Formats: sequence, structure tokens, C-alpha cells
Amino acid sequence: MEEIIIPTKSDIGRMSAEHCQQERIRLKNEISFARGDETTGGPSNEDKIAEFKIALELIEGRLEMLSNREAA
Repeated sequence: MEEIIIPTKSDIGRMSAEHCQQERIRLKNEISFARGDETTGGPSNEDKIAEFKIALELIEGRLEMLSNREAA
């Protein structure tokens, strides 16, 4: 199984709006896949889901910052 890369805070701080949008979608998909694995009898993925959610929150904050910059 391929390891899932979660962007770090510094990685997210350097992302463009387009890259943030792509990562946001990817992380939401990863959360869905992890939850799906659990419902089909797979191992608990709560730790990994929590990591995805933290990165997702940082990305959403970055997107908000970038949109505020464009509006100014």
C-alpha cells in the first residue's frame, strides 16, 4: 500500500490557491476512503483522519488568506 503524504504547515504556507484547492479535494477524498475502510471492517483510521483534518483546516486558512489578499 502506498503511503499517503500529508502536507506540512510550511508546505501549505507556500502553496498557491490552485494547489490548495487540489490538496483540499485530495484530503477530503482520503478522509472518505479512510472512513470507508473502517465501515467495511478495516482497521481504525481515527489518527490518520485527525491528521488529514488538521491539514485541511490549514489549507482552508491559507485559501482564505489568499482570497483576502486578492480582494485588497
